[in-house]
Amino acid sequence: MLTARCLCEGVRFEITGKVGPVVYCHCSQCRRASGSAFAANADLRTRYVHWISGRELVQEYESSPGQFRAFCSRCGSPLYSRVDADPATIRVRLGSLDGDPGRRSLAHCWVRSKAPWFEISDELPRFEEAPPRSARIYHITTAAALRAHCADDSYSPPSLAREGFVHCTATRSTLLAVARDLYDDAPPPLLVLEIDPVRLAAELRFEAPAPTPGGGTAHLASSELFPHLYGPLNLSAVVGVGELRRAGSEFAWPDAFDALEMWVA
Repeated sequence: MLTARCLCEGVRFEITGKVGPVVYCHCSQCRRASGSAFAANADLRTRYVHWISGRELVQEYESSPGQFRAFCSRCGSPLYSRVDADPATIRVRLGSLDGDPGRRSLAHCWVRSKAPWFEISDELPRFEEAPPRSARIYHITTAAALRAHCADDSYSPPSLAREGFVHCTATRSTLLAVARDLYDDAPPPLLVLEIDPVRLAAELRFEAPAPTPGGGTAHLASSELFPHLYGPLNLSAVVGVGELRRAGSEFAWPDAFDALEMWVA
């Protein structure tokens, strides 16, 4: 269990669940709120936050319509941000944590707003604005493969053993391109797993794609980075399963997404 505190230690809280993906945010608001070149943020389910002390010291500032930044009213330490549109999630400031969250940053985001006096020197992916992982990611598989490789509340496709990670995409259009390039002859039904990155147990990295031997290359045409999951996909992160539809020589996005239990007994 992680613990966190502000500078004066008046505010203290526990984190009882998994911390979500970490990013370094260079937007002007995060820079001003943190007083530094960037803020180190991680998504966190609000149900995992348990206040130990000082809840009454926490104040919130509405920095943008519907977006609030929380801080200790006594020492000014930034604690988290939240948005009205997603009450189930906050974005915790990693500087408040006492221990290791077990995550490392996926990327630098909002680099178009970065401080002119700071140079990014690492090899992490860089996004001009928000990274695509802020929404959902997707994995394509067949129904037979999904059933065959699920065990102990996780899914481990053959690519995990072969390449060390589970292939995913960050956008619908890219997933459809992957279906055309690599799954044209796959036995139906062909499924899309909709995944919530916040719930992932394994490390997620956004990386450049690599050609698949014998497959098409249309999905490689853009400069998009692909989310790669370095470990089994825990089934608790799968929020829906949809069936890709054939539309002539093309694939069409699922009409609806069902619960995972509909496909995995």
